[in-house]
Amino acid sequence: MENTLVLLVTPSDPAPHAALLCKVDQAFYHIKNTYKDEPMIKIPRNRATYYQWEFGKDLSKRDIIQKYSQSKIEWDLNHDDWYLFDKGYFLSFSDN
Repeated sequence: MENTLVLLVTPSDPAPHAALLCKVDQAFYHIKNTYKDEPMIKIPRNRATYYQWEFGKDLSKRDIIQKYSQSKIEWDLNHDDWYLFDKGYFLSFSDN
């Protein structure tokens, strides 16, 4: 999990924001944020990702998305709820 950058977005601001994924447990992604007023973010593992949420705006397509999910997807997001962008980056550092 160490050195995994994830991209986060909110329904109110779809411009991705990079943060560090620190831990994943059975219920949440735990993300270390660079914003001082919100240093840690917990995102439910069953929350829709950005692409799922965008595609699922057409309510008839949510059943198609849900069909391929291992858990029931959380669709209802508040204006400022964070959700994961579908792409992220793994960084590896070494001493020279």
